[in-house]
Amino acid sequence: MKSALDGRKIIVFGATGRVGITVCRILAEQGADIAVHCNRGREKAENAAECVRALGCRAVVIQGNAAAEADMHRCVGEACGFLGRVDGVVNLIHRDKEFEPCRAADMSWKNWEPHVEAMQAHFHVCKAVIPYMRKQQYGRIVYLSGGLSCRFFEGCAPFSAVKAGMNAFSKTVALEEGKYNITVNTVAPGKIAASGQNRGGDWDGIEKKQMEANPLGRFASPEDIAYAIMVFLIPENGYLTGQTIFAAGGEIMPMP
Repeated sequence: MKSALDGRKIIVFGATGRVGITVCRILAEQGADIAVHCNRGREKAENAAECVRALGCRAVVIQGNAAAEADMHRCVGEACGFLGRVDGVVNLIHRDKEFEPCRAADMSWKNWEPHVEAMQAHFHVCKAVIPYMRKQQYGRIVYLSGGLSCRFFEGCAPFSAVKAGMNAFSKTVALEEGKYNITVNTVAPGKIAASGQNRGGDWDGIEKKQMEANPLGRFASPEDIAYAIMVFLIPENGYLTGQTIFAAGGEIMPMP
């Protein structure tokens, strides 16, 4: 599938997170020019952009707070000004990554706020990019969700609720924007392996259950997630919309 994205112009939001640099690299390996978004991690974003350029593709860093609608409109405008158009958007923004499991009876609304802010960011990204895609009658939008949107563990109610909401949001936008040749899809990873990470506590029990249910016997790599995302960006896959891929090694197999 070399050069499956040859000449495509793609914005990667949240590109400095756990899988962002890998996503930028793999999309560039397939021929895409990339706008690399960050909020505070400018140095990491510049490193990702250099990786893209080293592969012979164009790259620009755009910086802004996804929770601020004006920032997202500015970022998309800067990306389009540099790239000339926007064929695809990958949204990896994941503000709730540091949460600790907490049962609903023991939590306060403060436990919900970072998760709800993440949904706000997803809406702002969508709102900013759709006018460009409508104008050109073409677009691919891919959201990163999570396996906890479909299978549930104690202590993860806000995360699960927001990820399930994101899945529903993307399907609804797919219904609304299909007439403009815009597809909207979601990749929902299971556990993504992180070298040296040991969070302990409730997470140990959760991850043990995930591994026991995984037919492939391993957690996902960032590359696994990047290639799943790429499926929805390939121009020839224009008949896929409103779909969720559970990139979880078979741990999650929902019936249609």
